Amino acid sequence: MTVVACGAASDAAEGEGAAPSSQAPAPDTPAGAQPGGPAAPPGSAEPSAHRCDPARAGAIGERELSLTIEGQKRTAYVHVPKGYDPAKGTALVLAFHGYGSNVTQMRGQTGFDAASDARGFIVAYAEGTGLASKGFNGGDCCGRPAWSDETDDLGLARAIVKALSADYCVDPKRVYSAGFSNGGFMSYRFVCEAADVFAAVASVSGVLGTPPETCKPARAVPILHVHGTADTTVPYQGGPAAGGLGALAGINFRSVTDSVTHFRKSFACAENATPIFAKGDTKCEAWSGCSAGARVELCTVEGGGHQWPGGQALPVGGKTSTDLATSERLLDFFAAHPMP
Repeated sequence: MTVVACGAASDAAEGEGAAPSSQAPAPDTPAGAQPGGPAAPPGSAEPSAHRCDPARAGAIGERELSLTIEGQKRTAYVHVPKGYDPAKGTALVLAFHGYGSNVTQMRGQTGFDAASDARGFIVAYAEGTGLASKGFNGGDCCGRPAWSDETDDLGLARAIVKALSADYCVDPKRVYSAGFSNGGFMSYRFVCEAADVFAAVASVSGVLGTPPETCKPARAVPILHVHGTADTTVPYQGGPAAGGLGALAGINFRSVTDSVTHFRKSFACAENATPIFAKGDTKCEAWSGCSAGARVELCTVEGGGHQWPGGQALPVGGKTSTDLATSERLLDFFAAHPMP
């Protein structure tokens, strides 16, 4: 693995329904365009007890991380908060964009840079593979070379965490994955194959892409899933995509219910969900009592499209709800669920 740290760089991938962008990822997009979300889930939101001696004084602000995974050059764009303390444990959030999207768009959708400065976590935006349309190997989805050529995106995630942990005081119990669409498939894949790395994950508009019978998590991993019922790219009820990119043709997606139910049962959670939030078009419910202190949450956006609710809307993708501040919600969820 080769790692090179550089200044802010451009990302030329096509966005979902957007024109290709050659501009550098834009920092400091406000998180959670509209207020609204469930109260923080039960769990520990205590500051990290992890300490680094000697301190790890990596550069603050924007940096580019270049890595070589199985002979292929890969890139992640990193934002380190202004208040980073090189001696104290810091949470790390890995963010994965959708298929055909890019890092610039993911930054705009999530507003994670501004949230990073406000909350004090490091965020690393992974860049997918492909030419005109970049993606990740999330199992059933998406695109070539990521999916059809079995690109090692699991290795990429592990390498990003390892590289940043060498330069920064990353708390190994507070590493998380947040993914949109194809990136959400990656979050689910990490539950199946990287429970030793990720304390908790979030999937927005993405479902389980791994055959359930082959998904055997090493431990129960807290999961937050957000999805719109009118999503035609990754349908809430499952089945083939009715809209979105042509490269999705032929994929028969699992439903949101099947994805969530698989882990609820695997983690021995309560059979019945508890309503935890209702505002406008959005309702959230949670399954608690899971093994290892895990929790499974589902936020359903009635009439919501293939979007990141509360964030910057994609030009194509349907309705973007303003009743749920997804970024704030998932960051609260992460804070409440460090690794046991």
